[in-house]
Formats: sequence, C-alpha cells, structure tokens
Amino acid sequence: MRHTAVYDSDILHWATETHLDEAGYLLGARATDLTLPGKTLKSVQHGTEERFAANIDGLQLGGTFVATDLLLPAIKNDDPVDSDTTAAATYAYCCHAPKERLEIVLRCLSHADPDNEQAQGIVAGLQLLDRSDVGDLTREALYSSGGDTHASFLAIMKTFAVHPGPIVEASLQSADVDLQLAALGVAGRINAPHYAGYAERLIESSEPKVHDLALEVALAGRSRVAWNACLRGTQEHGPSVQGMELCGLLGSTTDHQSLLYYLGDTQQRAAALWGLGFTGRAEAAEACLAWIDAEDSIVAKLAAEAFCAITGLAPDDDNTQDTKPDDNDVDNELHPDTLIDDAGVDLLPLLDRHAVESWWYSNRNRFSGRQQRFLYGAKATPSSLVASIRDAPARRRHAHARELFIRSDGQHYVDTMRMTSTQYSQIDALSGLQINITRSR
Repeated sequence: MRHTAVYDSDILHWATETHLDEAGYLLGARATDLTLPGKTLKSVQHGTEERFAANIDGLQLGGTFVATDLLLPAIKNDDPVDSDTTAAATYAYCCHAPKERLEIVLRCLSHADPDNEQAQGIVAGLQLLDRSDVGDLTREALYSSGGDTHASFLAIMKTFAVHPGPIVEASLQSADVDLQLAALGVAGRINAPHYAGYAERLIESSEPKVHDLALEVALAGRSRVAWNACLRGTQEHGPSVQGMELCGLLGSTTDHQSLLYYLGDTQQRAAALWGLGFTGRAEAAEACLAWIDAEDSIVAKLAAEAFCAITGLAPDDDNTQDTKPDDNDVDNELHPDTLIDDAGVDLLPLLDRHAVESWWYSNRNRFSGRQQRFLYGAKATPSSLVASIRDAPARRRHAHARELFIRSDGQHYVDTMRMTSTQYSQIDALSGLQINITRSR
C-alpha cells in the first residue's frame, strides 16, 4: 500500500521520530517473542508485529520528506543507538519503494563495518522484506564490495535463496568464522547436497555456531559423516544442545537411548530433556515424567515441556499446573546458556507430577507402538509436522523447521524469523508434503 506524502512540519518530524523509535523497540520485542514458550506465530502476528507494522505505516505517511530526512540518515549512521532502529529504518525505507532505494541501502552496507550495529541492522531490515528483487540486487552488490563485507551480503542472499556464484566455495574454505557461517547458510538454501562435503569439513570447527550449522547443512545433504558425528558426540562426550536436538528429531529408538542415558548426568540433563521432547516417543515421555518434580526448577520445567510436546497435554491446564510458587532453585552452572538465557525457560510452567501421572494413566493407551512418533499428541506425519511449524509454541518451531529442512534434503524451508505473512506463505506452500517423518537419518 502506497501512502500520499503529507506536509512538512515540526509536528510531523516529532511524530515520525517517535514512530521510528517505537518501530525499533517493537522489532526487538518481536524477535524475542519468536523464541518464547508462551507465544505462537499467530500471537506474534497479532501482537508485536501488528504494532510494528502500524508504526511503519506512520513512517510511510511522511513520504519523501521522512525517507530523506529521517530514515536514510538513520541507515547511514555508523554509530546507531541500536541495530533494531537501523533495521526498522531500513525496512521502512525499502518496503514500498523503487529498487533505487534498495541500491542506496546496499551501497551503505558495502561501506559499513560488518562488526558494527549499523551493518547488522541493515542486514536484518533487508531480510524482513517481502520483495522478489532483493536477492538479485544483493548479488550484484556483492561482487563490487570489499571482502570484509561478504558475510553480510551472503546472509541476505541466504534469506532469499539466491545463488551467489563461485564465492560460496571460497567462503566455505575461509578461516573467517562469520564468513563460514554466512556461506553455510546460503549453501544450505541453494543446494545442500552439493555443498555437503564442504559442510562435513566444518563439523570439526571449534566454533559452536559453525559446528552446529555445518551439521545441519551436511545432514540435509544426506551425509553419513554428519550423522555419525552427531551420534558420536552424543555417545562419547556429550554434544551441544543442537546435537541433542538433532538426535531427538532424526534418530531411531536405539539412537534415543543415549539421550535417556544422559538424564543421569547433571551436566547434560537439561540438554537431554530438550532433545527427548523431539523424539515423539512414549518411552521418552515417561522418562521426562520422572523429572517433572525435580528440585532444580529448570530441569522440572524442561521435563514438563518435553512431556507436553510429545503427548499434547496443555501446559497451561489449571488441573495439571503446580500451585507451589517457583522458588527458582537453579544451579546455572549445570545448564547451557542457550537453554536458560535465550529461550524463555523461566517462563515455562511447573506441573504437578501427581496430576500429570493421573492424566498419563488415563491416556497412555493412545500412545502405543514403540516405533511410533507423536507430535503434540498426534501421530507424526508430514501434515502434523507442518502443523507444528505453524502452531507449536514459538520457542520450539525453529527445531520443527530444522527437521523439515533436513528430511526434505534442503528442498523445503520455513524461515521462522521472517515476517509472519512470509512464514504463512512458506507454510502454505507445503500442502501435500511427502517426506518420511519416522525414518532415522
């Protein structure tokens, strides 16, 4: 929707600055909401994202005056207040604009310090756009930019699944971690099987983010090396949270025994519970049930979350919630930071073990079959996986989208951080999906 420009005035300047500040704040809040257990794609759409869009509309009403005097200076500012404000300015400047504005922003990116919040904000803003020309224009800008900015351009091209050309191979062999991550991301989107060999070599990286993404891309390329590395890490020294998750999502009942084993290890228990929640097995649900009343509240909450993810028990059911106050009795040294700080674990409810056991006793027969997987109480099928990507708690949707990506050999992808309208379009495109949802990778 295009808006007619309104007259220049002090009131307009004040109003649009307020809109930009609020849009930046809401963009950050929206990103957080997309990782929380109490949020869903639908609630984000009608919550922070709707309010963000309203402020973008307010900026659009200012027409060329606001674009030139407020948004572009905010984009060019190499010392921004935060990356979210730069991202909001970038999005507002480009979302209903001719391609010339995109080209201006890409030139700004080519001169920005990639480690600066300016560059990070420009990339984030461009990644939110729903425009068919972003990827191709970014590829053109890539080859006229300096090498230190290549990671930023590749990150944008990953979002739009545009092939950057031979620079992918060179970047995958670079010693620069940011460039490795960006190259892995775009390689997975454009042709995971083709780049699986490069990803295999990066599995041995000492950088956790590189290791985890390399596993994901190589697995989408049907790499046995990657799957063996995932299992070896689980069996020998305990993997990352991502390794536990992949074992749960893609493993067999035999593979899942290592997750059950790690419940006995205080250092690995939290990550093991996270992985068990994705196995979909009744055996795993019963194992999690035993930890629902753990003294460590993080363990108790993760056990309850995993049990509900398998069985479909509503975690906000008043009949099963624990009425005792959460005393936050947590030993943070026992848990990976990603499970505590970044994903809203503290917002998970505590459940009453006796009430859950009673529910399980009444419903256990619905979960027969040792080889059968379940997703939120429904038998695991391609359609139930798609439903989970659409409707599951926001914090768990990313893992379900990862399973889709890997099991489809990289052919299907839902970007769980893009605008909700884009995500719904990607999900709608999965109608009639045909993949094997139960076979071990």
